[in-house]
Amino acid sequence: MYAVSGIPEVDFDAVEEVIGAGGGSAAVYRPIIDARLANDTELTIRSYGLIDEDTGGWVEAVFKVAEPTSAGPFTAQFAVIQDMNEEYPWSVRAVLTPETVMLSSPGESLVVYRDIPKTWTTVGEVRVVVWIEDLSPHEVYNAQIMPDPYQFQLAAPLFADEIDYSESSTYDVTLRYTGTVADVVTVSVSQDVLPDGVSPSDWTASYRLVGGVVWETDPSDHAMDPGEELGFEVRFEDLVGDTQGMGLTTLMGTSQGDVDVVSTASFATFVETPSIIIVDDDGGADFQTHLQTAVTDTGYFYRDWDTDVEGRPSLAELSSYWAVLWTTADAHGLDIRPDDEANLMDYLDGGGNLFLASMNYLSSRPMANAFTDDYLHLTTWTDDVGGFVMTGVPADPISDGMSLMLLGGPIPAAGVDAMEPEAPAVATFTATGGPRGIRVEEAGHKIVFTGFPFEDVKTSAADPDNQKTLVARVLDWFEPTTGIDGEGDSQYRRVALGQNFPNPFNPTTTIAFTVPTGAAHVNLVIHNVNGQVVRTLVDGSVAPGPHSVVWDGKDDAGKSLASGIYFSRIEAGGDKALRKMALLK
Repeated sequence: MYAVSGIPEVDFDAVEEVIGAGGGSAAVYRPIIDARLANDTELTIRSYGLIDEDTGGWVEAVFKVAEPTSAGPFTAQFAVIQDMNEEYPWSVRAVLTPETVMLSSPGESLVVYRDIPKTWTTVGEVRVVVWIEDLSPHEVYNAQIMPDPYQFQLAAPLFADEIDYSESSTYDVTLRYTGTVADVVTVSVSQDVLPDGVSPSDWTASYRLVGGVVWETDPSDHAMDPGEELGFEVRFEDLVGDTQGMGLTTLMGTSQGDVDVVSTASFATFVETPSIIIVDDDGGADFQTHLQTAVTDTGYFYRDWDTDVEGRPSLAELSSYWAVLWTTADAHGLDIRPDDEANLMDYLDGGGNLFLASMNYLSSRPMANAFTDDYLHLTTWTDDVGGFVMTGVPADPISDGMSLMLLGGPIPAAGVDAMEPEAPAVATFTATGGPRGIRVEEAGHKIVFTGFPFEDVKTSAADPDNQKTLVARVLDWFEPTTGIDGEGDSQYRRVALGQNFPNPFNPTTTIAFTVPTGAAHVNLVIHNVNGQVVRTLVDGSVAPGPHSVVWDGKDDAGKSLASGIYFSRIEAGGDKALRKMALLK
């Protein structure tokens, strides 16, 4: 049909041909795909049907003219493809008999029905692609994957919340049934992530129908018709009252017609700590662990979002959080798509805080765009300049006194881009050839962008030249600050207790903590599993802000303690925090 040659090629809708794109295929293909998707179409498709591996199946498609068209006649095409979850996703298993479609005037429509032979439904999960094209040059005017007959979504306006001790948070959820046949949806709730030492009976999860009286913890069944909606409330409740952290509560719906059809909505509740989401966008690698560990070590908590598992975060999901930490690592800067940039711009317009760690973000873009121009304030940059030492800017609140060595890290630093910021962006890290990192504060939002691999920053280097200190300074800069007596000192809203490092440890470990402004007295102690205080590390007045102290594994009498589980506990300004530690000898 397309008269392909011996050289590998891709044809887009029969109107765009790319021959031998090579390693730059993603950069070449995406603009073509975006341009095709942006085109209006005169023809609409509505398909529905049912596929059963034991009996075969059927598909019915309604082709309709939405706007006057001079094209045509058309051909309606049907292809049975392997489902994305199978071993050979998108493999074509069968092309069903095409049908000529003669449509031209708005409102005209044609229904086409096709049986799906049992032969092709027994090879595994399959789906049907329906498209309509003209006879020559076979330009595709519209296409659709036949919707699953059992289909629904859980949607919510808010996905994260911050509460004080002993409080609760309630999230509104809508169950929208978009399937083509009636179904029964089983709804259940779970508490998926909890801090160390906290059980599901300490931080509870429950749900109920809107207007209901009883909060449920057991699954419940709900009959749903096409187009029907049900409203639910999901409740998180802190019954402990003395532990900081994040609890991830998930409401899940499961189709009884097809148990593989599942929709979930997860809600992160942060108790006495800011709400942070880490967007893991590294193409399925595990580079995100560097950022996750650094955040934990600073005493903050986060909700992890793996784009390979959960897809692209929506604006509603991003906007639910006080801070977004987005890491692409290595060569995945192009994974941040135009719709992601649009969501980030809207998130920042709402007063959000963004830390973007992406070595390849700039060099993956052939030209500036609205996000680089109007938010990062970078109109020009130089690709792949490299640099093995990132030097901080004197008096900068983030990089002052830093010298970050990248040599020997997991990602080659040769791909680091040099950038030229314009006001209000200011350089935070520099190397030969220009700045490599910036920060921006304007219009109620803050941005820190590093064009070097965060993963290469040493974890073992002394303060301040390590990952933990870099993240701590970024998050502290994000915290709202006000002047005190005109001195310009910072206001720290919350007590924070970092995870000790190293952990497990022998014989010493470092404990980081932050004292809130206005705390007259700070008490930091170590106690054993029986709740007995074995060592007092701090007991008195401490200046507001971040601090650290070393514990040598000894009690107050100077005696070395036995191997086992211990807890660090801080009280300051009426707030408390607790961390679990392991001493191994």
